[in-house]
Amino acid sequence: MLAPIQSILLKIVTLACLLGSIAWAVYFNESRLAVAIAIALFAFGGSFMLDQALLHRMKRKILLTPSPLVPALLQLFDTPALLLDKDQKVVAVNNNFRVWAGLPKQKAVEGQLLWCFLPDHALALWKKGLQEAMEGKSFQSEPSENSDELNQLVWFFTPIQLGDNRTYIAVHSRRPAVNALLRELKEQNEKLQSKIKDLEKTQSELLLAKDELWEQQANIQALIDNAHDFIFSIDFRYKLISYNKAFHDYIRQQYGVELSTHSSLLKQLPPEFISFWRPYIDKVLNDSCHLNIEYDLLQNNKFYEIAFNPIINKEQVTIGVAVFARDITERKKQEIQQAQMLQELEEQAQKLREKEEELQSHIQELQQTHRQLIETNRQLSEEEAYVRAVIDNVQEGIVVIDHDINITLFNRAARQFFLSAGLAVHEGMYFLSLVPEEQLNHWRRLCEKVLQGQSTQTLEYFHENMHEVLFSPIHYHNEIIGACLLIKGISTQLSELLPDEAEMLERIQKQNKEVAGDENPLNKELKNYKEKIESLKKQAKRD
Repeated sequence: MLAPIQSILLKIVTLACLLGSIAWAVYFNESRLAVAIAIALFAFGGSFMLDQALLHRMKRKILLTPSPLVPALLQLFDTPALLLDKDQKVVAVNNNFRVWAGLPKQKAVEGQLLWCFLPDHALALWKKGLQEAMEGKSFQSEPSENSDELNQLVWFFTPIQLGDNRTYIAVHSRRPAVNALLRELKEQNEKLQSKIKDLEKTQSELLLAKDELWEQQANIQALIDNAHDFIFSIDFRYKLISYNKAFHDYIRQQYGVELSTHSSLLKQLPPEFISFWRPYIDKVLNDSCHLNIEYDLLQNNKFYEIAFNPIINKEQVTIGVAVFARDITERKKQEIQQAQMLQELEEQAQKLREKEEELQSHIQELQQTHRQLIETNRQLSEEEAYVRAVIDNVQEGIVVIDHDINITLFNRAARQFFLSAGLAVHEGMYFLSLVPEEQLNHWRRLCEKVLQGQSTQTLEYFHENMHEVLFSPIHYHNEIIGACLLIKGISTQLSELLPDEAEMLERIQKQNKEVAGDENPLNKELKNYKEKIESLKKQAKRD
């Protein structure tokens, strides 16, 4: 592609030179030279047209072939394969397609319509496949039942887009029977390779297991030798088969005997040793059973747990005995300590039971006291009801407040008094919330004054009526626990009811003395009621 472009550039430069020469010849009246230059210009034009044709052919070839690798890739298929453009013109084919279509190798098919050389028996199939591919769908043909199984082809029509964003149709084929045969051979080959690998793996595992077995055997022997327990085994002829270092050292230290394998214990060890071990060994050999005993083996406050286990071969015949003697001295000491602790715990439990009985007795006393408190509370409730009845029978309004100026008690006359003024009253209510806003500070000062212990008697204009109010502090154990307000209504026509102001003052002072005096039955009842409540609280705290 680069050579034609260079040729065109060279011809453009030459054309410019020739045109310049013609202009020079005309200017200087050189007719012969001008004719020669014109002939050269004509030859140059023919050459340029030829280069244009070559360039157009190369450009078409480049456009038809999306990549130089496409023909090479198609040759990799062992079955017919080709690439078409969107106009169903051939872009590239492989040699197998030429053989299938009966085309000679020298015939150029690139750029030609597919239908020009397609066999007649394939027209219907290819028409359907190309139609599906043009719609952007992949299409696969079904194997023909009438054709030869080894030679029949399954065609695949696939729409693709290459790097230049142009749409192409890739058509290739496969032989199902050959593929199945190759697939089966491949699977068999894979299975064979897998079996070979398994055999190699098994062989390596066997070698590794053999090494591990020797290593485990060495580890077991080392473990047995490092154990502090006595371990040895004998056959049915009492020949020593194996033993560990602890048993060997014990026999050498206790009896002065050097043990050796494959020699009879009856000949190596003294009679006192044989007399202890032989009955158990004989029982295991004869009955093929397991025995576990605890024995003071050394007679020196050391306890051992001895296990006799039969050695059985593949024919289920007992051919020997394995003996394990474990030092359990520490465990025995712990058991003795635990027994002592259990005895101590039992003694403590007995003491706890005695203490529990005392607590039960005390609980019964508390329950009796609780019942007495309930009875006392009932009596107090009755007395409270009695006191409330007495207060309700008083004609004057009575209101009792606490240190926070909250109403704790009031009688029926006080309720009616406030209801007549359109006010609802209840226990726990803030008393000053019943007072008109313009008299709020005055009444607050009166309440604070009486809560400080100063009795006050005053005439107050309350909700359009004049009332005589007596503020009296309530004392309990030399402490002020609240205040009592005695409210007595006075008619608005003072001139009619009290013609003489001195007489009114005398009556008020007299009533004040009667209310504030200790002989007043109302004060006595309130005082007794408070004393009983305080006594009940103290008794509850003591209980």
